[in-house]
Amino acid sequence: MEKLKDNYDVIVVGGGPAGLAAALSAYQNGAKDVLLLERQNDLGGILNQCIHNGFGLHYFKQELTGPEYAQRFIDEVLNTPIEILTGSMVLEVTKHKEVCFINSKFGYRQIYGRAIVLAMGCRERTRGAIGIPGTRPSGIFTAGAAQLYMNIEGFKVGQKVVILGSGDIGLIMARRLTLEGAQVLGVYEVMPYSGGLTRNIVQCLDDYNIPLHLSHTITDIKGDKRVEQVTIQKVDEQMMPIEGTAFTLDCDTVLLSVGLIPENELSRQAGIEIDKRTNGPIVYENMETSMEGVFACGNVCHVHDLVDFVSAESMKAGAAAAKYAVRGVLDIAEAARQLFAGNGKTLKELHLKNGDGIGYTVPQNIRMDNVENATEVFFRTRAIYKEAQIEVKSGGNLIASFKREHLAPGEMEKITLPKVLLDKLDYSAEIEISVAGTKISADDSASKTRVTREDGVTELICIVCPKGCHLQVDPNNNFSVTGNSCERGEAYGKKELTNPTRVITSTAIIKGSNYPRVSVKTDRDIPKEKIFEAMTLLDGLTLNAPAKIGDVVVEDILGTEAKWIATKNLQKSETASKDKIKSAANKTGTVYTVADKAPKKELKNAVKAAVKLAKRLVKGKVMAKDFKVATTMFKNGVSKVPAVLVKGNFADKGLKLKLGGIKKYLSKDGKSLNNKAKKTLISEAVKTAKTFVKGKVSPKDFNIKTKKGSKISKVVISGKFRNIGGETALVKKYKGISPSGAKNNKKKAFNKKALLPVSKSKSIKKNAKNKQKGKKK
Repeated sequence: MEKLKDNYDVIVVGGGPAGLAAALSAYQNGAKDVLLLERQNDLGGILNQCIHNGFGLHYFKQELTGPEYAQRFIDEVLNTPIEILTGSMVLEVTKHKEVCFINSKFGYRQIYGRAIVLAMGCRERTRGAIGIPGTRPSGIFTAGAAQLYMNIEGFKVGQKVVILGSGDIGLIMARRLTLEGAQVLGVYEVMPYSGGLTRNIVQCLDDYNIPLHLSHTITDIKGDKRVEQVTIQKVDEQMMPIEGTAFTLDCDTVLLSVGLIPENELSRQAGIEIDKRTNGPIVYENMETSMEGVFACGNVCHVHDLVDFVSAESMKAGAAAAKYAVRGVLDIAEAARQLFAGNGKTLKELHLKNGDGIGYTVPQNIRMDNVENATEVFFRTRAIYKEAQIEVKSGGNLIASFKREHLAPGEMEKITLPKVLLDKLDYSAEIEISVAGTKISADDSASKTRVTREDGVTELICIVCPKGCHLQVDPNNNFSVTGNSCERGEAYGKKELTNPTRVITSTAIIKGSNYPRVSVKTDRDIPKEKIFEAMTLLDGLTLNAPAKIGDVVVEDILGTEAKWIATKNLQKSETASKDKIKSAANKTGTVYTVADKAPKKELKNAVKAAVKLAKRLVKGKVMAKDFKVATTMFKNGVSKVPAVLVKGNFADKGLKLKLGGIKKYLSKDGKSLNNKAKKTLISEAVKTAKTFVKGKVSPKDFNIKTKKGSKISKVVISGKFRNIGGETALVKKYKGISPSGAKNNKKKAFNKKALLPVSKSKSIKKNAKNKQKGKKK
């Protein structure tokens, strides 16, 4: 992106799944100028670290991992004229729809959007937010932070782990840690129900015999430098610890999965009205906030359990933002207001109210003039219900009801209200949504997700999709399945009792990319008993960038015909390329350290590196014969390390001594340094020398001059503490200073770890000769 405009039709804040969908929808619905701002350097948001599968079942009708799901939207956005600006931190959204942000390329900018979509996502609740007593040792992570360390950075966060909270990220990390060899002692939840999807309890906890304890919390953490022990207690209905129920567990890590908070600092600062129940903006049916022309979607509005719902909701917000920007008004609502204002009528607006058992509803308000056929209402319940019924009332009268077999707070629900039904209600009516049914009481531990009845029938939860149907499988009747809502559920029920299988996800080491790990998965189910053995196939495996989704990493896993395949696109990084050049530079015209003798392979590699680097820096032909390779041993109090010396026609090119690099230091005739440059270089030389040499170091210890060599000008720095290399473009590039010429500190002053280019200095050769003469005498 070379230029940045001052005005856009739609500006989307956030490049995660919500922002990507909103930006794409805005463009598809007529917005010509769309700008997407993302504070990270990559698009995709939290999905980049969510390497597990289970995404896309609703939206793409296919089970994908987080990176795969994100890439599909990224590819679609990149195929449009939508402008994308990553590495951009939004500081403020004003009431005049101005977005203020900072970016490394454009600096501080203030741009105007006819419509704005807020898609900043959410953040995790921390230990400080819930006030766990105890010491403050290392080893306490939020589940998302641990996920980042393991899946992106490749660090194992602990060996003996206790997880507080049963949110989906915590459940998924319980499985992830177990697959990587850690021991998860248990998941402890303060509420009488789980905060995550039932299917995640099955495939993340039950599959690996990890216990889930409801109505329990951590009341103390002990440890000096690292977590050593936690105290756990049972809690009562008011979630207060019950005396006499405390017990301790020895562990080295605590993961917190205690809830997510919508990221709404920008919203509050802009004066947007916030719902205390969701911690997100109050929105209308098309996701417009209380600030006209500003929309909110995804987890910034309310915390979702499925990214598919995030995308669908964000597409709606993007379409509404485009319509507002293009027409200048929010579809026909404003026109209706003006029309009714003339004859004393009021625009029809319905307000949604929480009834019994409902935690919140989104949207909070419905403007009937914006509803075409129907509107969706999302909500969460406050308890677990069986054989439940969702009731919609207005003025105390039941206007609609919806049956549900199972309801739980950890699973977001939705109902669809048709326009023909809402049209019958009075202007400014209040709609109450409540739940009626059998409430499941709290148990000391989690309800079992698989039970075998006396008649031999097994009751279990289907994990094919998030719906989590309650199946009954009868092994005495050819494993017949009931309770399923689709054919895949029937197939799962039969297979689960005869030959249970799972898709496994993990990461592999990759070199030459911005990221040290690339996410992988098995391209099909593998038997559960082979899971841990399949994981060992990734141990010690190293891939080279670039990587592409679908690339085969391991063929035919343990004879199952399944493959480990990459699930993320990773390009070859510029940083990696620079590191490679830097590595080559250190081997060109410099000391190339080896063990005792220089093997032929090392000599050839040194020459190859020299040629490769020189070709980047020199016009014309560069060949291996342009370089000479020899081994040498320094014994003159400088170094006792055997090394390979690469020299030849372009040896100095290895130090990147381009004329352009020192132009600003040369005088007008181009043959000598200007005074300012001399002072600068001497100052840097003094500063560098002080870090390696004991005693006084002053400018008079250095001499600076220029000379010709290999058709380019070079800066030569010599003197009491001259560099071993003898000839270097800038002193600030130095990694060490030789004490050559310093009488009292030859051994202590030199930094052996910073071995520099071999000196061509006559003084070193002379000292070596004198030393040999002394031995002969």
